[in-house]
Order: sequence, then structure tokens, then C-alpha cells
Amino acid sequence: MATCTSIERLNGAPRRWRLMLALQYRASRSIAAATATRAIAAVCRHAASAYDPMTPAEPSLERFAFLHDAAGRAARARRMVALLRDCAGVSLPGKRVLDVGCSAGLITREIAAGARFTVGVEIAADAVAYAAAHHSRRGELAFVRGSAERLPFPPAVFDVVICNHVYEHVGDVQALLAEIERVLRPGGVCWFAAGHTFQLVEPHHRIPLLTVMPRSWAGALMRLCGRGDSYDERFVPPWRLPSMLRVIGTPRLASATALRDPERYELAAGLLRHDFMRRWIRRCAVPVAWLAPTHLWIVEKPRQETSRG
Repeated sequence: MATCTSIERLNGAPRRWRLMLALQYRASRSIAAATATRAIAAVCRHAASAYDPMTPAEPSLERFAFLHDAAGRAARARRMVALLRDCAGVSLPGKRVLDVGCSAGLITREIAAGARFTVGVEIAADAVAYAAAHHSRRGELAFVRGSAERLPFPPAVFDVVICNHVYEHVGDVQALLAEIERVLRPGGVCWFAAGHTFQLVEPHHRIPLLTVMPRSWAGALMRLCGRGDSYDERFVPPWRLPSMLRVIGTPRLASATALRDPERYELAAGLLRHDFMRRWIRRCAVPVAWLAPTHLWIVEKPRQETSRG
């Protein structure tokens, strides 16, 4: 006998059977959710066992300058939570959240405060060690070392995936997107914040026009400025982002919503601290959102069709 997956299929049964089947359905959903959470926790415990707790995590973290801007990272996290709620109707309580490329875990920590269970995954061992030592909370927040292109989690276990300024750092963007789609449950949502090629100032190295230069020129300028031997970040043009994100599901640009109410979404800084600029941008929010150096996307994975039988 096929498992019942929708309330509509119970309508033809007697009332007592409808009640029993509905309770069975809810119990199966609860068991599946608990099983998924245990699977995530098991992966986290396995990954944590690979680290020596006596290994110093602090000395190599000087490259993470944002550790001195905890307030700014907290504001970013609140902006994500607010836009997920306002644009996609996603409320984090009761949700399992994955933060891909979590770095030292400042944003992950803020996200976890409102979620059921949160995992941060990061490739840099020193960042994971720092995050685990400073932010982990048993049963609520864990950090795992792993590649964004090969996430160490079972399929369809997360309700929300955060991917915040990560794609330009990976070697295979399609693998990153496919992995997000794989671990996200049907109907789940991905927050995808992304820069693009046409940025006046490159966000990581703070060099003007670096993203629009040929790769060889960019590398030469990096060496000239003493910022490294090569330029390794790889951005795409803004018009390619929507089609790229369709690997996960249906993308929606949330940037315009944030620009229309900068006070609510904690964007009232820089040019937006002036009233006349806020009024002008509200009128032109959509084109400004497309031209902005950062795009804020919310991508919903399609819901599975109910099984028949």
C-alpha cells in the first residue's frame, strides 16, 4: 500500500480513518525530520573528531579582518533573516540551516540564534577551528570543514541554505550550485548574495576596476600593489546570475525590497544616509538593484510532486 503524502487523498475515507492516517502522516514527517537532524549531527561529530582541540587557531586569522567588525556581520545576518521572511515567507524557528562558506562563523552565529539547528561549512581549517572554539553550541550550532563543491551532508536535509559571497572563490560554480540543490529539501530556500564583474572597486582586495580587467592584467596589478601573485576570484556578469541560479530553483532578486526600506534592512549608511538619496533610490529601486555591486537573491527549490499509488 502506497504511503499517503497529501491530505487530499484522505478525503474519501471514514472520519476515524482520516484521523488515524493524518496522525500517521504527521508522525512520519516528524520521524523524517528527526532522522535528518541526527544525520547532520553525526556528520558534524565525525568532522569535529578530525581536529586537535589543542591546535592554536588564532595566529593565522589575521587575514579575517572582519573579525573586528562583529556588529557589521550581525547586521548582515539580521538583513538576511528579515528579507527571507518578507520576500519568501521563511521564518527560521524550527528550520535546519546550512551556511556554505561560513568563514569564522560570525554570521552563522547570528543566524543560529533563531533557527532549530545550524551548520557552518568552510574549507579553511583555521577558520573552522576558530568558529568551533568560539561559537559552537551543542545541539544548536556546529561547524564542519568541507568543500562547497562536495558538501558532506545527505540529500534534502536543510530547509534554508545560506551562500553569502562564496561563488567567486570556488573552482567549479556549477558543482557548488548542484550541491546546494542536493542538500536543500523540496520547497526549501537558498539565500545567495553575489557580486558580479562590473564593480568599480573589487570587494576583496579593494583595487579599482580589477574585476573587469583581463586575468593577466589583474594578476600584474595584484603584484604591483603587493596584494598577491595572482587574482583568483572569478565573478560573472550580472545578467548571468539568474540563469546560473536556476540550477537550484526559481530565483527572485530581493535587493530592490531592501533598497526601498533601507532603515528596516539596516542599509542607511554611506550614500543612503542622506534623505534625498533614499527618496531617489526608492523611486528607482529595481534598476539600482541590478546596477548595485552586490545582488541579493532568494532561490526557492521546487516542491516535489505528491506520489501516486
